[in-house]
Amino acid sequence: PSEVLEDDGAGTYYYTIADDLSLTAQWTPLEYDISYLYLNDAANPNPATYTIEDELTFSALSDVLGWTFVGWSLDGISLGSTGDKTVSAHWTPVTYGISYTGVKGGANPNPMSYTIEDAITFTALSDVTGYRFTGWSPRGIEAGTTGDKTIAAQYVPIRYAIAYVNTMGAANPNPTSYTIEDAVTFAVLPDVEGWRFVGWSFAGISRGNTGDVTVSANWEDVTPSVIPDEEEPMDAGVANTYDGIIMDAGGLP
Repeated sequence: PSEVLEDDGAGTYYYTIADDLSLTAQWTPLEYDISYLYLNDAANPNPATYTIEDELTFSALSDVLGWTFVGWSLDGISLGSTGDKTVSAHWTPVTYGISYTGVKGGANPNPMSYTIEDAITFTALSDVTGYRFTGWSPRGIEAGTTGDKTIAAQYVPIRYAIAYVNTMGAANPNPTSYTIEDAVTFAVLPDVEGWRFVGWSFAGISRGNTGDVTVSANWEDVTPSVIPDEEEPMDAGVANTYDGIIMDAGGLP
């Protein structure tokens, strides 16, 4: 019931239709792109395209180093939706602990935790009795770092002066300073002319002591006693003079 009326030679044919004809339209759904942002290098199992016929629920991403996945900006795409879509991944940074060792007392103003986003320079501690704070090891945490950290406080002992008095010029082998970590017992001094060394005002310095100290040497006078010469007897029969008085040989004036 149809007849070709014309063939244009280019593959197009024109027909006459003698009877009623029912035509069925055929459609192909358009594909739209789905873009994903902030994946943090996580593997993404979700589709890159969809059509108006698709109903999607986005799958969760796996956690990555330093980050915990918490969801998508869209839960999914409803049936009947059209147009390209952009979906953002949402993350929360993992919190890591910071512990401090070697702290000798005093308040520590530094944080007890950090995240991959934090850049931290540790604040110095105050000096404590007998020790001067010199720094932290390490000195800080760079942004992008992960994992629990242990930070060591570093100190040096303060050096205190020891002064010695009344040493009588004797050579002194004892130290001129000490620290809180030292236990010092003072060595004896050699005797000097006329004097015997008998000890120090205190025997030494106990470990844990602080502050400048002054130590006094104690001596015993060992200078020999000088005994005056006895008076010579007066010769008999010879005039003698005693205390300006001329005495005769008998010893009487």
